[in-house]
Amino acid sequence: MTEALKKGLEGVLVAESSLSSIDGEAGELVYRGYSIEDLAQSSSYEEVLHLLWHGHLPEKKELTTFKRAMAEARALEASTHRLIEDLAA
Repeated sequence: MTEALKKGLEGVLVAESSLSSIDGEAGELVYRGYSIEDLAQSSSYEEVLHLLWHGHLPEKKELTTFKRAMAEARALEASTHRLIEDLAA
């Protein structure tokens, strides 16, 4: 006796995550306990990134430190600046 092949992934749990939860039927997307709508309306990119990486929204001092670290990490070398300028010319 063979089982009927079930197509699709409905009802299949792919993974558990502490980062987000999705309820497609209710149209809900939640990151670390905050609805995506609330985050989009009330939080900056850096605040949401801090939330995802550290598990909580940052206090003012934490946010300042985090923004500074992010700015330092994205600094480009002078040679990269020249390359971009040359490509634009």
